Amino acid sequence: MEAEIRDVRIERYYPDVLINSKEFSVLSKAVDPELANVWKALWKQFLNTFIYLLDKGGATRWESMLNLHPAVTDSLDTRRKVILAKINSSLPYTHRSFQLTLNGIYGENNVKVSLQYNKYECWLDITASLLYRSSAIKNLASVVIPANLSILVSNTKYVVFEIYSGLSMRMFKHIYIHPGVTFNIQNGSKIACFYSLTIRKMRHIKIRSR
Repeated sequence: MEAEIRDVRIERYYPDVLINSKEFSVLSKAVDPELANVWKALWKQFLNTFIYLLDKGGATRWESMLNLHPAVTDSLDTRRKVILAKINSSLPYTHRSFQLTLNGIYGENNVKVSLQYNKYECWLDITASLLYRSSAIKNLASVVIPANLSILVSNTKYVVFEIYSGLSMRMFKHIYIHPGVTFNIQNGSKIACFYSLTIRKMRHIKIRSR
């Protein structure tokens, strides 16, 4: 929704007999700027009733009401998403809908939800750049996740290694010379030795905290 700034002109409401009056013309020039400021303030208050249209002052007001404490580095868009998540935290969530909510707040797949039903555990795999916000993420999850599930945090680091494979081959030829026996250098037994080396690729390292 774009800001609708009204062109406030009080002289539009003058009766016809006063339109050409010099006194009222001067009065309108003095009053119009004040009424324009009032209109802007009222429109600003109206926009601050919509989460995704909040300005910094509106975000601060909502955070005060909801007892939220944003980080200094949080952008206005991030603060809006956290406020909306807090408001919607009482709604029933499915695994998929909660994952979509986390994607909307922290970015696509930066926080992955994994449920282990047999162990009654809910793992939140958090990317390294968001580990400093793990407490806030767990607090959000604690409102949504059923109370019988333990909320645990992990961080998966993907490590890429090259695979090297090599082969070395050596050929040996043995010639036996006996007295009084004619021999041919082409004859003899051959022995081959082969050496190989393979380095395997490691896929990922998972660090978990209980």
